[in-house]
Amino acid sequence: MSLNTLLRHDVFIVEQLSPTAHERLGQSFYTGTDNAMIDYVAGHLADRDALPPSRQFPHQFLAAYMNASDEDPSKIKTALHDAAEIACGNVPTLPGPVIIGLDTQAYKAQVDPSDSILSLSARLSKYGRGGTDCSLPFVEANEITGASGRYAKQRFAGIVLVSDNESWITSGRPHFNSRYSGYGQNGSTGVMPQWEKFKKTQRGHGIADPKLVCIDIQPYGTSQAPERDDILNIGGFSDAVFNVVSSFLGNDASRFVREVESVQL
Repeated sequence: MSLNTLLRHDVFIVEQLSPTAHERLGQSFYTGTDNAMIDYVAGHLADRDALPPSRQFPHQFLAAYMNASDEDPSKIKTALHDAAEIACGNVPTLPGPVIIGLDTQAYKAQVDPSDSILSLSARLSKYGRGGTDCSLPFVEANEITGASGRYAKQRFAGIVLVSDNESWITSGRPHFNSRYSGYGQNGSTGVMPQWEKFKKTQRGHGIADPKLVCIDIQPYGTSQAPERDDILNIGGFSDAVFNVVSSFLGNDASRFVREVESVQL
């Protein structure tokens, strides 16, 4: 978070005495790049020994990378790239396969397993245009035919739905495909009937208690699902979200309470 501050205070620039004899007599100075300082900062950012204890998460380095100035040295940006990869080891493991859904239209995203975390982020950010419709991830998960049919045949511990501040509405346009039936009246959410269908399917696969986590990045007074034993609504986003989601999906009630109580308000 301090990279732009370092740049603003010329930390990566060193003042040197001009090399020519004439200018040396006049004590003339010029500025150059402080490579030693750049190496120090880059090494600190991508320190494989220091990052795990720091518990920094990848999205923090992604934010720094996205907000880096054009004037930031390329070695610093490369270090942020490396740091994001290392920080993936600090993200808690979610119990079992989990569907991560967004509140928009469904896309078939091409993902390269060799992508770095930052290049993968850039690739996925190209998707997502379209109206808000929180039930679509559930519809895709419940489909039993076609390309999406494979999801209904798989076991999932639950679904994590990520939205902005419009998680309670559909796109407002009628769907004529029977796949999209089950919406409420007057543009209300279709999440609940689709969630119940998902739970029924997963129980048939031996998952006794699937869980739904709804994350509103910019929460207001609405939600797409009521608070229940099988549903958790989270408003806003911070590092604490990862541990809270992991403990909730894992049915670890005591750990879930500890994680919630540890959040600083």
